[in-house]
Amino acid sequence: MRRLATILCLSAMCVSASAQQRREEFTAPQRGNATAMSCQAVKAFIQSNGAALLSTGGGSYDRYVRDQSFCYSGQVGRTAFAPTRDNPHCFVGYTCEERQLNNPF
Repeated sequence: MRRLATILCLSAMCVSASAQQRREEFTAPQRGNATAMSCQAVKAFIQSNGAALLSTGGGSYDRYVRDQSFCYSGQVGRTAFAPTRDNPHCFVGYTCEERQLNNPF
């Protein structure tokens, strides 16, 4: 009986840790305003967060990522540039786009 209780307790701890990890994976991305920050600050913001939702002016937003590992399944990373306070064409990282399948027909 004691062994069963120990197994159940350990199982509950594993499930709890797994749920916490999944919750962290699906949290909302960090937000920022690219036009209010320097090019270097935007790059650092994306690098430190992995992914960020940035305003690029005029009410438009886009999701930028540090590398392709932050894209969703079926997506690929494409180089991305955004207007910043000091550079209208700053390389900030990548955006994620749906993977294009080559259709031979």
